[in-house]
Amino acid sequence: MAKKISIRHPHNCSAEDAASKLDALGKEAAAKYGLTIKGDSRSAQVKGRGVSGTMVLDDNHITVDLKLGLPASLVASKVESGIKNALLKHFA
Repeated sequence: MAKKISIRHPHNCSAEDAASKLDALGKEAAAKYGLTIKGDSRSAQVKGRGVSGTMVLDDNHITVDLKLGLPASLVASKVESGIKNALLKHFA
Protein backbone atom coordinates (compact mmCIF):
# COMPACT_ATOMS: atom_id res chain seq x y z
CA MET A 1 0.00 0.00 0.00
CA ALA A 2 1.30 3.46 -0.91
CA LYS A 3 2.11 5.92 1.85
CA LYS A 4 2.12 9.71 1.68
CA ILE A 5 4.60 11.94 3.46
CA SER A 6 4.03 15.66 3.83
CA ILE A 7 6.55 17.90 5.58
CA ARG A 8 6.31 21.67 5.92
CA HIS A 9 9.56 23.27 7.11
CA PRO A 10 10.02 26.97 7.90
CA HIS A 11 12.78 29.11 6.42
CA ASN A 12 13.79 32.74 6.67
CA CYS A 13 15.77 32.94 3.42
CA SER A 14 15.42 35.45 0.64
CA ALA A 15 13.69 34.13 -2.48
CA GLU A 16 17.05 33.87 -4.28
CA ASP A 17 18.77 32.09 -1.40
CA ALA A 18 15.83 29.70 -0.89
CA ALA A 19 15.84 28.85 -4.61
CA SER A 20 19.57 28.11 -4.44
CA LYS A 21 19.05 25.88 -1.41
CA LEU A 22 16.16 24.07 -3.11
CA ASP A 23 18.43 23.40 -6.08
CA ALA A 24 21.22 22.10 -3.81
CA LEU A 25 18.77 19.89 -1.93
CA GLY A 26 17.47 18.48 -5.22
CA LYS A 27 20.96 17.75 -6.52
CA GLU A 28 21.93 16.03 -3.29
CA ALA A 29 18.78 13.88 -3.31
CA ALA A 30 19.28 13.01 -6.97
CA ALA A 31 22.86 11.92 -6.42
CA LYS A 32 22.23 10.04 -3.18
CA TYR A 33 18.95 8.29 -4.06
CA GLY A 34 18.90 8.19 -7.87
CA LEU A 35 15.92 10.55 -8.11
CA THR A 36 15.02 12.75 -11.05
CA ILE A 37 14.27 16.30 -9.93
CA LYS A 38 12.98 18.87 -12.39
CA GLY A 39 11.59 22.29 -11.70
CA ASP A 40 12.18 25.98 -11.36
CA SER A 41 13.19 28.32 -8.56
CA ARG A 42 9.92 27.81 -6.63
CA SER A 43 9.00 24.16 -7.15
CA ALA A 44 10.34 20.82 -8.28
CA GLN A 45 8.87 17.49 -9.35
CA VAL A 46 10.47 14.48 -7.69
CA LYS A 47 10.43 11.08 -9.38
CA GLY A 48 12.25 7.89 -8.69
CA ARG A 49 11.79 4.19 -8.31
CA GLY A 50 8.81 3.92 -5.97
CA VAL A 51 8.74 7.65 -5.16
CA SER A 52 6.98 10.65 -6.67
CA GLY A 53 6.04 14.07 -5.41
CA THR A 54 6.87 17.74 -5.18
CA MET A 55 9.00 20.25 -3.31
CA VAL A 56 7.46 23.73 -3.19
CA LEU A 57 8.85 26.99 -1.79
CA ASP A 58 6.78 29.88 -0.54
CA ASP A 59 7.97 33.01 1.23
CA ASN A 60 8.38 31.33 4.62
CA HIS A 61 8.27 27.54 4.12
CA ILE A 62 9.36 24.64 1.99
CA THR A 63 6.80 21.86 1.62
CA VAL A 64 7.77 18.35 0.57
CA ASP A 65 4.94 16.03 -0.47
CA LEU A 66 5.88 12.51 -1.49
CA LYS A 67 3.96 9.38 -2.40
CA LEU A 68 5.91 6.23 -1.59
CA GLY A 69 5.29 2.95 -3.37
CA LEU A 70 5.13 -0.29 -1.43
CA PRO A 71 8.88 -0.97 -1.11
CA ALA A 72 9.64 2.58 0.06
CA SER A 73 6.56 2.53 2.33
CA LEU A 74 8.21 -0.17 4.38
CA VAL A 75 10.89 2.33 5.44
CA ALA A 76 8.66 5.43 5.46
CA SER A 77 9.80 6.60 8.90
CA LYS A 78 13.43 6.44 7.77
CA VAL A 79 12.56 8.35 4.57
CA GLU A 80 10.70 11.00 6.57
CA SER A 81 13.57 11.34 9.05
CA GLY A 82 16.07 11.69 6.19
CA ILE A 83 13.97 14.44 4.58
CA LYS A 84 13.70 16.34 7.85
CA ASN A 85 17.46 16.11 8.39
CA ALA A 86 18.15 17.33 4.83
CA LEU A 87 15.77 20.26 5.30
CA LEU A 88 17.49 21.19 8.56
CA LYS A 89 20.87 20.98 6.82
CA HIS A 90 19.87 23.15 3.85
CA PHE A 91 17.34 25.50 5.46
CA ALA A 92 18.77 26.04 8.96
